[in-house]
Amino acid sequence: MSRRPRSHAALEAQLTATKKSSFVVESVSIVTNAFVGDLTKLSALGGARTYYVRIAADTSRERWEYSPENRNQFAGAQSSGLVAIRDPRPPSGNFELVFGQHVSLVAAEVFQRLAMSHHFPPPGQVAQIVPRRCRI
Repeated sequence: MSRRPRSHAALEAQLTATKKSSFVVESVSIVTNAFVGDLTKLSALGGARTYYVRIAADTSRERWEYSPENRNQFAGAQSSGLVAIRDPRPPSGNFELVFGQHVSLVAAEVFQRLAMSHHFPPPGQVAQIVPRRCRI
């Protein structure tokens, strides 16, 4: 079976498609390397300390009660403690909605990015990485 020679236009189209595909792969590779490199540096900075992500704070606990929509989308997050509502700590009178507990700085960074990309903080608030306090 002999192959038919491709036309010049077909070869040009294939070359263009290959260049676009190569550009996308190269771009993803650059972003991935930068992201992983950033997380590696962050891991070194974080050390042994643990963190959590404060998604929001408010004086009303009811405002942060886990909605049925969130329960369905993130099944098990509340029962596992991944998402929790913390009581106010003096001198603050604010309840805190937190994501992740006792996690490394790298995990907290990933949780923070996830919270922000899913628009978890209410308008006017930003998810914050908070170091856990040491108990003496």
